[in-house]
Parts: sequence; C-alpha cells; structure tokens
Amino acid sequence: MNHNPKSERISILYAPSHYYLDGGHCGSELYWAYGIVRAAAEAGYSGDILTGYVVGDFDSRHFDVHELWHKKQFSPTTINAFRFLRRYTRTAKRLLSRRQYSIVHHILPFALNRTFSLLALFGRTKGRPYIIGPLQLPLSYISADETGVHARTFTKSTSSLLFWFSQLPLRAFSFVFSRLSRATLRTADALVVINEATRKEVLRIAPGARVDIIPPAVDVEQYTYTSLSDKHLTEFHLLSVGHLVKRKGVDIVLRSFAELYRQYPFLRLNIVGDGPERASLEEFVQNHGLEEVVTFHGFIPNSEIARFYSSAHLFVSMSHSESFGQMYLEAMASGVPVIASTTIGSSEIVQHEHTGILVPSFDSADFSAALLPFLSSWSQKNTEVLEQYARQSRHRVEAVYSWPVIWAQYDTLYKELIQLYGE
Repeated sequence: MNHNPKSERISILYAPSHYYLDGGHCGSELYWAYGIVRAAAEAGYSGDILTGYVVGDFDSRHFDVHELWHKKQFSPTTINAFRFLRRYTRTAKRLLSRRQYSIVHHILPFALNRTFSLLALFGRTKGRPYIIGPLQLPLSYISADETGVHARTFTKSTSSLLFWFSQLPLRAFSFVFSRLSRATLRTADALVVINEATRKEVLRIAPGARVDIIPPAVDVEQYTYTSLSDKHLTEFHLLSVGHLVKRKGVDIVLRSFAELYRQYPFLRLNIVGDGPERASLEEFVQNHGLEEVVTFHGFIPNSEIARFYSSAHLFVSMSHSESFGQMYLEAMASGVPVIASTTIGSSEIVQHEHTGILVPSFDSADFSAALLPFLSSWSQKNTEVLEQYARQSRHRVEAVYSWPVIWAQYDTLYKELIQLYGE
C-alpha cells in the first residue's frame, strides 16, 4: 500500500503505549508515552492506542484507546509483564487483521535485553514501518528499597518475598529473554533512543540498525519561567524532587546542607517526594536542629509541583544513577539552575557552568563546593550569575526539549519511514 503523508491522514497503532497512560505523572517514562500519543492526537493522526488503563482524562480525538487491565493497579512483577504482553499482542493481532496502519509504534515498556515483542518476532508488523522507543539504558545502580513498589505512588504494591519469587522466571531465562529482545530490536525500521549513551549501547547489541536520538520533552507551559525578583529575596531556597530512596542521594544533600547552614543561615531546603528513606532523613534533620529550615512535603502530584520549582533558586540532586532525569528538565524550564551529580542522565541534559554545575563525585564536600559560588554571591546581594544561569536554563529547554521541538522530530521520522515504504 502506497502512503502519501501529505494527502492521507496517518494512522498509527501504538502497541503498546505503556502499562498505563497518566498525564499527571510527569518525571518518568509513563509521561513520555503519554506525551507522544497526546501529540499524535493533537496533530490529527488517527489509529489505536493499547495500554493497561488510563488515569484521569485523555482527549484521544481520532484515536481509539484500548484498556487491557480490569483492575486499575499495576504491580511491577514479571508475571504481570507477561500478562500485559499477552493481552496487547492478542488485541494488536485482531486490529492488524481489520485495519491498515501507516505505522506500528511500540513505545514502552522496553527494557534492553529483557523486553521482546511477539508481534515483531512472528512477523505481524511486516508491511508497514515498525518503530520501538524511546529506549533508555537501565540504571547502573538500584537500591533494594526500590523493588516491589507501585510506579506512581511509590507505595508497596507487593510483598518483598512475593516480588522476589515473581522475578525467578526472569533470572532463570535471562539468556533467552536477552536473545528475544535483541531479535525484536533487529526487526524494527527505526529505534528511538533518549541520548547518546543509549545510542551506543543499542548499536552494540543491534549493529546496523537505524537509531534516532529523540529525547523526552517537558511541558514549557506547565513549568513557566519565574524571575528572581518574584522569588524570596531574603532566603535562598534549594529544592530536591524525587523518591526518597538510597539511590537518590538525599542524605548527601542533607549532610552538605547541615554544614553550609552554619555559614549561610539564609539557606532553606524543600524536599518533595516520599519513600522508605524519609524516616531516617527526618531523623537526621531533627538531630541537627534543622526542623525550621528543612521541609519535607511528601508526595506531590505533578499537577501541583510547578509551584515548588517557581519558588526555588537552585535544584539539587546527588543521585547515584539516572538514565535521564525529567526533574532536571522541569527545573530548567522553570528557570532554576541544576546542581547535580554526574550521571548518564545529568551529563547529557545539564550543561556544566552554563545551565548548572555537574558535581564530579558523590562526596558532600564536592557538592558543597559547587554550591558555594552561588551562596557567596547571594550573601553579597549579587544575583547576576544566578540570573544568567536561570535564563540559559530556560532557553536550553525551549530550544531542545519542548514538546513542539520533540514532536516535530517524531513527525519527521514517521513521514520519512512512510515515504520509504511507499517508494
């Protein structure tokens, strides 16, 4: 079938989009998936979206949304992953037999060397462009307190023992899953990755594949620029956003804060997020008499989180591992420079000494050293450097990571592949 993207409405089968679509859950790959299908709908594309379920309202427009879960709660177990695979494969096969699609796009989930697609492996995607992604590298470090939790609220969704047993098939057949995953990647006409580090790894396991770097986007209308003149003028606010787990390194931030506060009493720290580390972090704050200047806000829905960025002067993160880091984009979009440990995610988003500072180690002394120039100038009523970083951060996001910029890249990719199949 010949497709003319200029005259014919593009029809897409998103199989799957993700375990669920949740526009309010920014800061994770769930939001990436939501953003892609939302942008496709707003662009006038049509087709079908396969997902576990939809959280909140979603204007699908010309798309039909197929919810595959009966219960709107997903537990991150291998068994549930296979159930999801079976359900979306069965539904996609039925749809492919009834309708012609311009493109089949497997958005997420797709873990390298673990996830595979039966649709692709059995040739069901042939005859039309097949895309996988956005792909990202696995975390290089995962703390034990992150297993068996619900991805959205970070509450325990299954017992640790049950979660461990649920992973046994994955461990026992890891070699088989790896081979199937790599075979799936080789069937794709294009693989979308979020950064250069992922591109290198994907090309290593799928040599010769077409790999396009299209990073995740951030909503620059939700996260708006706030000038320093509209923020607190006598207090300097640091902001930390994320799950309170060991991997996130919030304890490093607190140790540094406790030392710096002695010299700079105008310092304040707001911690947004919840998790198993919260009790020990709160105990540290109490033991050091910081209750009046360090505030734990708990879990905040992303629909309400922009106000925390708008009042912050610097965003801080000493995470031990990040494959990307949506919170960096949210901060920069809000005109908040980022002070972060050097990880795969931060090193490709944060421009050192331009939109923030990359800390070379996970040592609290190095983190303090990165903060000192900003605190010193603030204490002298000099905001010029901070204002420059803030403007550069917002400009970087608008130019590289805003949804219009990112969707234009997906739109171009779709039309290029359709054109190739039509020739």
